[in-house]
Amino acid sequence: VGMHGDGKWGARVVLHVKVSGDRQLRLSPSYYARAIRMLRAELNLARQQPPLFQVEAPDGWLDDEAEEFFANLLCRIKATSEAADTKGASGKLPRPQDLVREGRNAAPLHLVFHRLVSASVLVMARSSLSMAAALLTKGSVVFPRCYQAAKRPLPAWRVLPCSRPKGTPRSPECRGQRVLMNGAAWLRAALS
Repeated sequence: VGMHGDGKWGARVVLHVKVSGDRQLRLSPSYYARAIRMLRAELNLARQQPPLFQVEAPDGWLDDEAEEFFANLLCRIKATSEAADTKGASGKLPRPQDLVREGRNAAPLHLVFHRLVSASVLVMARSSLSMAAALLTKGSVVFPRCYQAAKRPLPAWRVLPCSRPKGTPRSPECRGQRVLMNGAAWLRAALS
């Protein structure tokens, strides 16, 4: 996997994902899949190099719920890309090197916060850590609309709906997927 500084990548998009804690504060995998699809299309047009999508979960990826969330996210990216391809759009399936995630164990909080703040684009979770990073970043921010009841986005931030837009089909084949995330096997299984 290429790193951001090796010249292979353009913008570094960091997706802050909460996979533990209060279930009501978690955002669905479809929110992140829509953000990836939208940003991939925009950033591919704007830059020579493709964007790198980095998924950050400060709590790590140790439990079954986290594994299921990530497999569901990959499934939804694949499903929306395939649907767009049938309509003649240029959405590409994510390649393993486009989408990276931190290791299975929790990363130190200061490191996660630094990655959130230094991102070219921050896709927020519904959390105070995301809000603090968004207020400090010089990059672009994608704010979850369902968080507006608790926090207000700044005028320059982009607001993305948390739920799927009306009229779009559900992706039942993505529900309840579990893939053991040991090495690259989880990504191959989720994208197959």
